[in-house]
Amino acid sequence: MKALAELGKWSGGKTPSMSEKRFWEHGTIPWISSKDMKLSTLEDTQDHITEKAVKEASMTVYPANSIAVVTRSGILKHTFPVAYVPFETTINQDIKMLVVNEEILPRYAFHVIQGKGNDILVKTKKQGGTVDSLDFQKVLAYKVPVPSKDIQSKLVEVLDNFESICTDLNIGLPAEIEARQKQYEYYRDLLLTFAEKGSTLMTDRA
Repeated sequence: MKALAELGKWSGGKTPSMSEKRFWEHGTIPWISSKDMKLSTLEDTQDHITEKAVKEASMTVYPANSIAVVTRSGILKHTFPVAYVPFETTINQDIKMLVVNEEILPRYAFHVIQGKGNDILVKTKKQGGTVDSLDFQKVLAYKVPVPSKDIQSKLVEVLDNFESICTDLNIGLPAEIEARQKQYEYYRDLLLTFAEKGSTLMTDRA
């Protein structure tokens, strides 16, 4: 078990001045805010900033394959959004970004944080305040299972395949879609429990 702080480097972001058109017009650099965090794997962002914004507003450009989480937003009333970001990006002040260290596979970090999301939300949410937010020091201290990279890779393969199947089958009645999502979450949680207890996956099954 390792604290989330041990998975890599966590950092925040900010918003370049909205009154400075040169920071936004014809921008090509993705800028993540909570409204973008609706997909498990982001494809793009609604807003983009310019190179001038990066330089003059001292914006951090995060590398591809980082993990974004929402730490301040009304959505935290009921959900802890976590997203895998396969492209370089900047973020606003409501988002924290994890750049994993060499011992952690980015997709594993995504799956384990998302899988523990409800528990993280319950245990780290601040009480009171005008906007829902998390106590980020408590988030950093939250512990998750971290098996060897070999086991991480096997877990990722299974979970990515299952997630892909659920996405491909995302057509049908709402009840059917919800059932598939719950099935995915069940198997994800089961596999993460195996990782937590040090169990290995059987990879020779037909």
